[in-house]
Parts: sequence; C-alpha cells; structure tokens
Amino acid sequence: MTTKTILVFAANVGVACSIDALTSIELAQYAMGYYESMFETCPVSYPEGKQAFLIDVLCNGYTECHLVTAWMGVPEVIEFDFDKYLATPKAKLDHATFGDVPALKLIMGKFANIL
Repeated sequence: MTTKTILVFAANVGVACSIDALTSIELAQYAMGYYESMFETCPVSYPEGKQAFLIDVLCNGYTECHLVTAWMGVPEVIEFDFDKYLATPKAKLDHATFGDVPALKLIMGKFANIL
C-alpha cells in the first residue's frame, strides 16, 4: 500500500491511508455518521471513545487504512480534530462510496454491543 495520508489521533498514533487527505477525512466522518445514525431513540455513545472507535473501524474495516506510529515523509498529515471533523449527517451518508461491507459489519457490531 502506498501511503498518501496520515490521520493523526494522538502522539505516535495515526492511521495511514492510501487515499488523499480529503477522502480520508470524509471516510472517518462517514464511519462516525453511520454509527451515530443508529442512535435514533437514545443518546450517541462511544464506550471506547471516538478515537478508539475510528482507529478500529478504519484499520479493521477498510483495506485502505492501517495503524502507524510514525509518518515521516508522508505527503499529507492531518491532525484529526473531532471538533472540526464532525460526523456526516444521516441524510448525507454516501453508502456507495464508503459503505464497505466489513466496515459496516464492524460498525453495526459496535452498536449492537451497547444495547
């Protein structure tokens, strides 16, 4: 995999992506939006935290991503700010682009585990 982008979540904790920065951010926002769209009758909850949720879903649900601890020389490094990069609203979820079955199963499983 050729790494084009790193989404940085903490010191020495990043997700390498083979897609450009904008698409990587949109992928993370989609994952959060899909998960949050399931909470129609109860408050949204991330038992492991948003950071752990995204790292798990991106790295274990999408073939474009993997966990890294260093990113020297990567063209696009994005400090992922949860206040800046919000979950995609339910009405704007792009299932055709980002709805990979392994990722969706992982997201649904995480939701089911908190019910």
